[in-house]
Amino acid sequence: MVPMLPCADVEAMVEFWAALGLRRTDHQLRRQPSGAVTLGGIELQYYRVDGWEPAQSHSTCAVVVPDTRPLFELFSAGLRALYGRVPVAGFPRITRPRERAGDGGLSGFSVIDPAGNWVRVMRTPVPVEDEAAAPEPEPQDTRPPVERARALAADVQKAVADDDADAGRALLAALEALVVRNPSRGARSALAEARAAVASAR
Repeated sequence: MVPMLPCADVEAMVEFWAALGLRRTDHQLRRQPSGAVTLGGIELQYYRVDGWEPAQSHSTCAVVVPDTRPLFELFSAGLRALYGRVPVAGFPRITRPRERAGDGGLSGFSVIDPAGNWVRVMRTPVPVEDEAAAPEPEPQDTRPPVERARALAADVQKAVADDDADAGRALLAALEALVVRNPSRGARSALAEARAAVASAR
């Protein structure tokens, strides 16, 4: 299923998500303006509603992924590059990941887009019948930043080898965000290797 979200300016919405790392696909500005963006298995579609007011929006959708951390880092880096900071109020904004007490302890966050739509990102839930056999929630990654950078670089190279360009770009963006926060020599070296791998695949 693909969510279809309302907005006043389709082009602005497509440009917003493109800045956050998604790729524009379908785009139509005449007759019935609409647009779509995608990243891996994620797809969002927008359609124009004249006079749409973000503050009055009640539209929402869910993006369910195995691990929310890479998307949070990707979207945060895109917002920071776009606005010079990560907005936490107004439109757009992003909420920080948190544990959902009523949802099996799964962490999640939301991006509220410029049109006021809530795009809720959450981890894949465990089926009720499998709860007893479900593993404990993954611990926070406490490895030094340089080790995390090298691991992300290896994941980028694997995605490139597997011919999964969308995953490669998403992982590369997460690595770039990590290096911005922790610009050590080793982390920068890992980023350079990952960028070279992505460039060689183009």
